[in-house]
Amino acid sequence: MYFSKLTNVKYSISIIILGAISCIAQLILLREFISVLNGNELSTGIILANWMLATAIGSRLGMLIKHKPNDILIIIVQIFVSLLPAISLFLLRLLRYSIFFVGLDLSIFEIALFSFLLLLPYCILSGFSFTLYSITMSEDENQINFVYSRDNLGMVIGGILFSFVLVFFFSASDITLILIWLGSLSIVILLGKERKIAILMTILLLLSLQFIFSKLDIEKITKGLVYKNQEIIYNKESPYGNIIITRTQEQINYYCNGILIANSQSIAEDEELAHFAMIQKENIKNVMMISGVLSGVVDEVKKYNPQCIDIIEINPEIIKLANYWTNNLNDKVVTVINSDPRTYVISTKKLYDVVINCMPSADNLLSNKYFTSEFIGSLKQKMTNNAVLIFSGSATENYVSDKSCESISILYNTLKQHFQNVIIIPSLRNYFLASDSSLSIDKIMSIFDRDIATEYVPYYLDLNSLASRSEDILSRINSKFPINKDFQPSYYLSQINIWQSRFNTNSLLILAIFLFPIAFVIRSRSAVNFSLWTIGFTSLGSEIVIIFAFQIIFGYVYYMIGVIITVFMLGIALGSVFSLKFIQKPKYRHIIISQILLLFIYISMPYFVTLMDKMQAEATLNVVIFNLLMFIIAFLTGSVFGYSSKVRTSRIEQIAGESYSSDLFGSAVGAVFISTYLLPQYGLFASCLVLAFLSLLSIIFLIIENRIKYARISN
Repeated sequence: MYFSKLTNVKYSISIIILGAISCIAQLILLREFISVLNGNELSTGIILANWMLATAIGSRLGMLIKHKPNDILIIIVQIFVSLLPAISLFLLRLLRYSIFFVGLDLSIFEIALFSFLLLLPYCILSGFSFTLYSITMSEDENQINFVYSRDNLGMVIGGILFSFVLVFFFSASDITLILIWLGSLSIVILLGKERKIAILMTILLLLSLQFIFSKLDIEKITKGLVYKNQEIIYNKESPYGNIIITRTQEQINYYCNGILIANSQSIAEDEELAHFAMIQKENIKNVMMISGVLSGVVDEVKKYNPQCIDIIEINPEIIKLANYWTNNLNDKVVTVINSDPRTYVISTKKLYDVVINCMPSADNLLSNKYFTSEFIGSLKQKMTNNAVLIFSGSATENYVSDKSCESISILYNTLKQHFQNVIIIPSLRNYFLASDSSLSIDKIMSIFDRDIATEYVPYYLDLNSLASRSEDILSRINSKFPINKDFQPSYYLSQINIWQSRFNTNSLLILAIFLFPIAFVIRSRSAVNFSLWTIGFTSLGSEIVIIFAFQIIFGYVYYMIGVIITVFMLGIALGSVFSLKFIQKPKYRHIIISQILLLFIYISMPYFVTLMDKMQAEATLNVVIFNLLMFIIAFLTGSVFGYSSKVRTSRIEQIAGESYSSDLFGSAVGAVFISTYLLPQYGLFASCLVLAFLSLLSIIFLIIENRIKYARISN
């Protein structure tokens, strides 16, 4: 009783703080990995899986503790957990171009190994601390579920803090300093009033660190390690990613998440994208540009004297930069609309004569939706008769490989679903033009007749060569390749295949490596452990699927993605609390019932998503349904963990280590399998069926193990 009343409180607060640190550290390091490695869903899935895998290893290492640890060990672990995010951030920026060449993309194996080794120290201690706290608090009875619920509550708080406060006001380095402060607060609480000298030393350490950080611009120094030979003149974290502006001699470079999105000297590309489309029509009144506010494309479009140029830009920070750093928008004909392009296209009543999609080629699932048949169909409805659409794909130079031909065929076939005429102009990039009226490369020469001033087009273009290469590419178009769809992103998959072919790697091989830890689950010969592995896989898999579907239907709404993730963590926390408070003696049937409910949800998810896609007018209702669905899945997941930790009879360190690691091993495999293979290869519906199948398999194993256990008791 003394333990539960006095000590329980300080451990509870410490666990909550630990959960908050873990969530914030995961978010800031994941964003930094994406920025430094130019990541997409494939690399993000691998990094996230490494996080789960390393944390699971740490949890299992905690099983080596055979007796209740003292507070000194907990405090030492807490110190390193607080310091390591800052150290990891520094090492990530330092080692990226110290180990690997500047400008060289990393292979999947290099990303997997590099991220795993960098995350290993922090994640091992994070997982180790879970088992450590579970043993410490289970002196009188099993408190694993209590630790699990408090840890997830801390993650909820951390997610809210990061998504709605920290990312708006602090740099990545500043946030890691805040984590040190949070960790120090936890240490002060653990030390208690009787250890005044230790508390004083902790406060002095914090003040020293604060002084050092205030004197040194740590963020600029470490960012300089990534952007070598460039002067960083602007650096800001935004909800949509890290934005960097650098200067190289007379050239200004604009980066978002490490990807160069524009520069002040890209005259040739700007002219090609604008003039290849605009010269195809006369008397142009309304022009839509999708993104491109920082580029020079808008200045080229103005030369045709349109009545209106509407630029749709999702990121408000980029709009602010364009207003401050360029003169692109200082014209009454230019209107910038801060909205997701898909949302705007569906809602607007305006019709356009030319649509210029300035989005980069779809090397991630988020940008793929701007190249799908559904989006192009929506665009077509908002275009005048014989209007022109243009976007660019990756350049293929003079040689078009088989995989590049597949990628080009997918885009061509997708456009042909909606337009009578499609041509490809293979210049600095492969430009796709589509219209119901005639299109011709030869029209580029009419720039002279219309007295349009340019620097590059058409002076430096060999039109005969362009026409010949265009015909060669069109002759290799294969109509059998699939069209690119929202929920079957074949173009994104083709881009991934091109990337992998450069390194002769296969995502299935990566998956096989991450499947190795399941040996620990199988070795335990426990249906409960397999059930935990299953909920780890299916819960993270369903979260990825739901966020993907949400972005397709509503566009990328940062706040709502933050809400969905927060709702997920809250559901897990409340589910574990429910199993702790309301089910005093859980049985196998409680786990089985929860898994059955999850099975029906995963089977129903494709129908829910299809229905919500058709109900776009009912946006508020759809948002509620999405979040409610996420909450129910998370609640059932949290309750399964709570039931599982109670039905098992073994040493606390073994139950805690095996339960938590089984859950995380499943999450690691789910992160890789869903994001890198299943979702891009087979689409959303097949992904949901796999989630349902795993739940069914878990139910069968639980029923068999329960009957065997009951038979032994009866005998």
